[in-house]
Amino acid sequence: MVTNLSSSFFTVTYTSPDGTKEVDFAIEVPNLPLPGPHGSQVNPNFHGDKLSLYQVGDTTQPTSPRILMWNEPGTWSEPNGLPGVPYVLGTTGLTDAEFWATANSLVK
Repeated sequence: MVTNLSSSFFTVTYTSPDGTKEVDFAIEVPNLPLPGPHGSQVNPNFHGDKLSLYQVGDTTQPTSPRILMWNEPGTWSEPNGLPGVPYVLGTTGLTDAEFWATANSLVK
């Protein structure tokens, strides 16, 4: 499903038929929640963005919500103080390996 479609933003959501997995991909200025006591954050240098941020909600749960935010080169109509266009990939119900397989399928 595509929502929030405008000249500046978009959100694409996929939900598995059984409702246990969801993938959200968007152009938006991310506002990440703080990680909980078992959460983690790292800067993976995704697509060459040294400011990219990967957050796992609860590292003790294999399919915990995961969020990756990064900027791609380009010009965005809604400047956010960072170079490029802000992207966010969020998942629920995916393992770490499934998350990174999805993320790495996004071509620069």
